[in-house]
Amino acid sequence: SVEEFVEFVRFLAECLECRDSFEEEFQLVTLYYEVMDEFNIEVPSIEYAAYQTLSPDYQMFKTSLDIAEASKDENVTKFASELEGRVDDINAEVAAIRLEAQHEKLLRENSDFDEVLEITEALSVKIKDVRERADIIRNYQKLFNVPQNRFEELSACMEEIELKHGLWESLKTWGQLMLKWAIMQFDHIDVADLEEKVSKYNKMVLRIERGLPPNKVLPILREKVFEFKETLPVIVNLRNPMLKQRHWDKVNEAMNTVIVNDESFTLGLLVSLRVIEYKE
Repeated sequence: SVEEFVEFVRFLAECLECRDSFEEEFQLVTLYYEVMDEFNIEVPSIEYAAYQTLSPDYQMFKTSLDIAEASKDENVTKFASELEGRVDDINAEVAAIRLEAQHEKLLRENSDFDEVLEITEALSVKIKDVRERADIIRNYQKLFNVPQNRFEELSACMEEIELKHGLWESLKTWGQLMLKWAIMQFDHIDVADLEEKVSKYNKMVLRIERGLPPNKVLPILREKVFEFKETLPVIVNLRNPMLKQRHWDKVNEAMNTVIVNDESFTLGLLVSLRVIEYKE
């Protein structure tokens, strides 16, 4: 099998790498015994008997190594051809998975979050399994010193599934974040965390925009994220610890309302007041 030949090639490579050191050790041992023979140094009979077989065994080892090395190229051609068959199988699986990824639910704006995410997660598991097997093939091809397949369709399929999953996961988790932030007391807001989260989702929107065809789902996420992104500078300014009551008075005057900065003042209340319209 290919796997057995791979183990053979790896073992052969290790032996060839150590060939010079084996030769040095053999010559050194031979020299030691020649010196002991010259000076009549007694050697245990068992050890001397082992030495007597060393030379023929070592010569047999070198011959076997030469034969194995000579036969490697022929076998590489044979098993590289078998790998090409596996490549064809991988490509067929990718095509089938990519067809599944075209399901209309995945880019339909009224699809159920959990249902879509279940589909994309299942597709992710499938395509990752295919990627692992493709990586094994590439490693074998590298070991055989033959051109490595690029599996471009596989990469494109993985990207598509990842983006579609990311689109719906972002929609779901953004909604959860907005609910969490809405009830958060304004003075307890972690501005740095807010900025980090908004930046993360903004980057995701841009990435999906570049990687997926136009659809009706992305604009929903884009609008939610961009609207909050526009509000963020106002939130940052109002969380400035240097703000005095006179500053809040000006805010109230501009918005024609009365904001009391107490426990009842939440981020959700601020957003509901359409503060973005008064950001100037």
